[in-house]
Amino acid sequence: MEETKTAAGLLKPSEAAAMASVSTDWLLRFARQRKVAWLRKLGHRTVRIERAGFEAWLTGRRGR
Repeated sequence: MEETKTAAGLLKPSEAAAMASVSTDWLLRFARQRKVAWLRKLGHRTVRIERAGFEAWLTGRRGR
């Protein structure tokens, strides 16, 4: 079941941090402070990142 969700467009924070070349802590802190739309809280201690929204943000960030 977890593989289906990941394939459907959800990333673990560690995967997204590696894509952005930042630490996992930095990415989660940034997302929570800015209340970005691509961060999804699935449970008490479980968060995932929407692939499409994150990649769009990442593309814009690299353009700077």
